[in-house]
Amino acid sequence: MYASKRQIFGFEGFKTRHRLAALDWMVNKGREQRLTKDGKEMWHKKYNKNTNSWYVEPTKVDKSYDHLAVLVSNIMVSRINDDMSMQRRITINIDNPKLLAPTIAKTTAPDKNVLIEGKISRSRFSTDKDKD
Repeated sequence: MYASKRQIFGFEGFKTRHRLAALDWMVNKGREQRLTKDGKEMWHKKYNKNTNSWYVEPTKVDKSYDHLAVLVSNIMVSRINDDMSMQRRITINIDNPKLLAPTIAKTTAPDKNVLIEGKISRSRFSTDKDKD
C-alpha cells in the first residue's frame, strides 16, 4: 500500500516499508465492525484452502489515514531543516545485508575466463551434435 511490491527497494526501503505497515496496523487494529442501515453486524465469507472450508469474518469500518498527514508533515519539516545536501555520502548501518556477503552463492566464483571457455565449449558441442 505504501510502496509498490513490483519495485525493488534497498534494505533501508525495506525497513521503512515494514515500519509503515506496522504503524498502519497499530493505528487501525481496533476498528469497529461495520453495521447495516438496520443496525445489524456485517460479515463476509472467506475460504480456507488448507481446511477446504468456508468461514465468516466481521466486516470492519474503513481504515483511517489521519496519521499520514502528521507523518508527511514531520518528514517535510525534517527535510527543510536538514543542513546537509541529499547528495551527501552516508555510511551503511552494520545490520545492512550488503555487509554480509556480496552474493548468495555458497561457493566462491570461478574466474570469468574459465566460465566463458566452458560456455563456448558447450555451445560448440551442441552445434557439432546438431549437424550429425
